[in-house]
Amino acid sequence: MGRVSATFAAGTPHPSLRDVVLRYEGYAERTAGPVTFRELPCTFVPVIIDLDAGWTVAHRQHAGSAPLRLGSFVAGITDGPALVGHGGSAHCLQVDLTPLGARRLIGMPMSELANQTVPIDDVLGRFGRELVQRVGEAPDWPARFALVDAAIRARLADAAPVDAGVEWSLHRITTSGGAAAIGDLAGELGWSHRRLIARYRDVVGLPPKLVARIVRF
Repeated sequence: MGRVSATFAAGTPHPSLRDVVLRYEGYAERTAGPVTFRELPCTFVPVIIDLDAGWTVAHRQHAGSAPLRLGSFVAGITDGPALVGHGGSAHCLQVDLTPLGARRLIGMPMSELANQTVPIDDVLGRFGRELVQRVGEAPDWPARFALVDAAIRARLADAAPVDAGVEWSLHRITTSGGAAAIGDLAGELGWSHRRLIARYRDVVGLPPKLVARIVRF
C-alpha cells in the first residue's frame, strides 16, 4: 500500500493576517489504498477545505467506535493525538489559524472545539459553505489561496479583538517554550488563577497549563 503520488503547494498570508493565519497549504495525494496517519497535539487550529471524497477522524473518545466521517472541517486545539485518514485519494486546502485568530474568525468559545473535529458548517455557517464552494470552483492553487485570504480578511473586518491579557500571556508561554510559570503570569496580569483559566478556555480552548505542556511537547 505505497504512495502513488503526492503534491504540495504553499500560499503566503497577507501581512495584516500575521497574528491570525500561520500558513496556507494545498495538498493532493493518491495511494494504492486507504491511509491513516497520526496527528500530534498542536497549538494551532486547522481548517480543512476538502476538494475530494472526505476524511475519517478519530480522537481518543472514539476508541472502540467508528471514526467521524467528514468533508470540510475545523479541528480545535488538542492535548492528545488524533487519527486522520482517507480512502486512497485526498485533495484539500488547509488553513492553519493561531488560537487567537481562530477565536476571532469563528466567533465562539474555543472550549466548544477543544479536542474535537467538526464540520465546517457547524462553526462557520454560510461563510464556510460558500468558501468551500468557491475554493472548489477556483482554477489553481494561487487562485484558491488568494480567495481564502481575501475572505478571511473580509470576515475579520468586523470581528471583535481578543482578550489582550490572553494574547500577552500566550505570547509569553510560546516564546518561553512552555516554561513560563502560569501563576506568575496571572499575578502580572492581576488576575486570579480561576479567571486566567476561564479566559483561556474561552479564547484558546484549553487551560494555560495544558497549553504550556503542548508547547513543551
